[in-house]
Amino acid sequence: MFARIATLVAKDLRVSSRDKLSLYILISPVLLALLMVAVLPLFENPRPNFVVTDGLAASDRAALERVGEVELVASRDAVVARVMGRDDATGIVAGGDASGEIELIVEGDEPEALRGLALGVLEALRSGTNDGRPAAASDEHGGVDLRAAAAALLAFSVPALISLMLGFTVLEEKSTGAIRAYAVGPLRFVEYLVAKLGLLVLLSTILVVPAVGIVVGFGRVDWLALELMVLAGTPFAASYGLLIGAFAQEQLGAIAMIKSLSPPWTSLPILGFVLPAGWLWTQAPFANHWTVQGIYQVLTGGDAVGRWGLFALLTGAPVMVGAIVAMARKLGFRSRGRAS
Repeated sequence: MFARIATLVAKDLRVSSRDKLSLYILISPVLLALLMVAVLPLFENPRPNFVVTDGLAASDRAALERVGEVELVASRDAVVARVMGRDDATGIVAGGDASGEIELIVEGDEPEALRGLALGVLEALRSGTNDGRPAAASDEHGGVDLRAAAAALLAFSVPALISLMLGFTVLEEKSTGAIRAYAVGPLRFVEYLVAKLGLLVLLSTILVVPAVGIVVGFGRVDWLALELMVLAGTPFAASYGLLIGAFAQEQLGAIAMIKSLSPPWTSLPILGFVLPAGWLWTQAPFANHWTVQGIYQVLTGGDAVGRWGLFALLTGAPVMVGAIVAMARKLGFRSRGRAS
């Protein structure tokens, strides 16, 4: 049994290393990680833009410069014209008397945290707290660490991509007639399945390390907790490739299935970071949501990681069982476990 499984795993590795598409899938997690490292600085911690009149006190301007860019204009009309531009500039007009009162001018479509940021800075300065620096802005999700969220999505994508590669190896075995050879040989379906899933787990646990480490740094990750969360999400991720291998008859059919399955498998977890808290219940049936959020908790030092992993297993296992049953029938394996 173990010899047959090892032989099948070795065969899949050889085929994958020769096939250009499979080879690209294998290196794609690292390529995506490098792309994230290049792009994320453009979106992380953008400095807000304040447009102020020249009558604003120098100490107020200095406080604002600690947290953003400050543009100095001559009049209130100039502030209004600048605020009405395409970006999210916040306008501050100094009072004309000795009271020190200021007027905040916003367009109305800015994020709520940005609208109150300028006043928070100046109020902190006047009260002598926090050296003029406001507390970090947050939203109803408690504030999202963009880099950790991107790394969590990438970490789940690793087993999903590897399962896609294995789906193409199943498709090749069908097109070359290897499946028919397995059917008349001693190979059992359970051995065939263990070989596929074992390779998936092996490659995923290896490739997730450089993928996540490149994005967030290798020293700040609890790798054991991360690997356990990836394993918890593997059943759902594996179903992606199993369904493609079971139902696709040629590469064009496989590409069509990828287009239809990719949104629920790889794009849906993004909603866990952008949906209002009151709508997060809509993500409860999806294992990839629990997996990505669990990995995010690992990367941000959150607690109750075991709860996220448990929900990922409970919601992902039924999907994988259904995919396995469909695969056994489509490939001609009998339910008793031995090839027909």
